[in-house]
Formats: sequence, structure tokens, C-alpha cells
Amino acid sequence: MNIVVVSPEKFGNTAADIVQRVTENTEAPNITFPTGDSPLPLYRELVNRYQHGKLSLANVQAFGLDEWGELEPGHPIRCISRMKTQLYSETDIPVEQIYYLEPNTDDLDVHCEAYDKRIADMGGLTLSILGIGINGHIGFNEPGSKATVRTRKIQLADRTLNVSQKYGFDKTPSWGVTLGLATLLESKEILILATGAHKAEIVHLTVNGPETSDVPSSLMRRHPNCTLLLDEAAAQLLKK
Repeated sequence: MNIVVVSPEKFGNTAADIVQRVTENTEAPNITFPTGDSPLPLYRELVNRYQHGKLSLANVQAFGLDEWGELEPGHPIRCISRMKTQLYSETDIPVEQIYYLEPNTDDLDVHCEAYDKRIADMGGLTLSILGIGINGHIGFNEPGSKATVRTRKIQLADRTLNVSQKYGFDKTPSWGVTLGLATLLESKEILILATGAHKAEIVHLTVNGPETSDVPSSLMRRHPNCTLLLDEAAAQLLKK
């Protein structure tokens, strides 16, 4: 795992450099985009570069990382709704190149299998952009998730539900759908983002703790091309 620590002011720019390198050196990159707080500086910088003619995302095949269950299509707190607001509608990613998990389907297992198959048929993920949950979850791969799991429905951990209250749910969904760790670990490259002092403990466990399904983010250490990008607050418990 390549660990990069930067100031908060440089965080978005550093992350955007990685994304731009991938988009400029790959004909049709398949990229996962997460929601949450940590990716926001990245998305602001990507939008800024696009608006100033320094970046195009027209060749990107965009895949949603996860999605809340129990929310109707178009709900503003859904992950796809937030991605449209924060990035998709603000850049030139074609609508037909945006793929996302849809919990409101008659057969969710079939839908999840088809999502994985689409990724595989398109050559696998080029770059997986990920965040780290406060309990080490990756996407909605909660503690206990093994490196062999694929895209699926999952019950959300109490800690995830407690943190998610900040999004303003009328009633917090009890489950979600997520890309599996196996699919993510097959990515050609992984970029994990973490910001803020509240992430320092889980970053420490991710890097220095045992590699265990109890901390799914620690399983990313086995990937041969994984960058963990941190601001100084999130990195404060790491050994220098």
C-alpha cells in the first residue's frame, strides 16, 4: 500500500491528478465513484478542471460503488442522486456511460450478478476510488465481509447507521447494496481516500493492524497497486 499524506489544501488536487492520469492514459476507463465526505475535495477539483478546459471525463465509464436500500428512485439522499449533483451533471460524462446499483428491483440477486458481469465484460475496473468507513467498511462491505464476496445486498452495521444520520434521513435504511470486495480487489488500481481526525484510528488499524475481515479496509493491503491518500489529520496516528 502506497501511503501519501498531504495538507487539506492539496488533497483534492493530488487525488484529481491520479484520476486524470488514468483518464488520459486509458481509452475507456471503468471507474468507481463513492459518496461521502472524503471524496468531495476530489470532485470539486475535477469539476474545476473540466470547467477550465483542463480535463475531460467523456471517455469514463462510471460505476456507482454502493446504494442505500428502502429509498425510492430519485430520492435526493440516494448515492446516485448525490453523484449526479456533485460530479456527473457538472462534467461531460455521458449519461449512457453511468451505471449504478438499483435496490428497487424485482430480483436483487440477479441485478447484482448482472452488475458484476457488466464490469467483467467491459474488462474489469480500471480504477476503484474508495472511502473508509469509521468501522473500516469499504463501500457497504461491513466488518465480517470476506475478500471473496461479490456485489450483493447487505445489512448495515449499527455504527454505519449512526454515522449516516448526518445525511438527514427521515428513516435511515437498514440495508444497502454494494460492490463486493472481490470485484474491487480485481481493479487494476485502487485509490482510497480518508480525511479528518475522526478517521485517524481506523486509518491506523487499516495500515498497522492485522489483515482481517473484521476491518475490511485492511484487506486492501493485499492489492499490488493501492494508494491510500490521507490528509494530515487522518494520518496523525501512523508511524512516520
